[in-house]
Amino acid sequence: MAKLIPLTALLVLFAVLFAGCGGADDPLGAATIALDNQDYAQVIDIINNLMTPAEQNTVEVQRMLALAHFRRAEYEESKAAYQRGMELDPGNPHLLLGAARAGLHQGRRRSDPSA
Repeated sequence: MAKLIPLTALLVLFAVLFAGCGGADDPLGAATIALDNQDYAQVIDIINNLMTPAEQNTVEVQRMLALAHFRRAEYEESKAAYQRGMELDPGNPHLLLGAARAGLHQGRRRSDPSA
């Protein structure tokens, strides 16, 4: 019985720390959870429908949106989100690389008639 108390205390601590994380009142948290769960359609839906324009206008959110579109093979949308992120942080190497990758895949898709 004594061994259960530390485990119970730990579970209560996690519940307190993460209460409300990822709910409707925390769209960034919800989008992060969806991204971690590889639910890319949900990431896009949360960002586009639950976030205000001000919340969307961050490098982190644009990177998440770009990655979600990329994973869904939506390369034009991915590249556009990376470019919006680069407008906010022009020298960000992660955004530059992501935009280049999306552009490369976009070009391959256009030149491949079977795609």
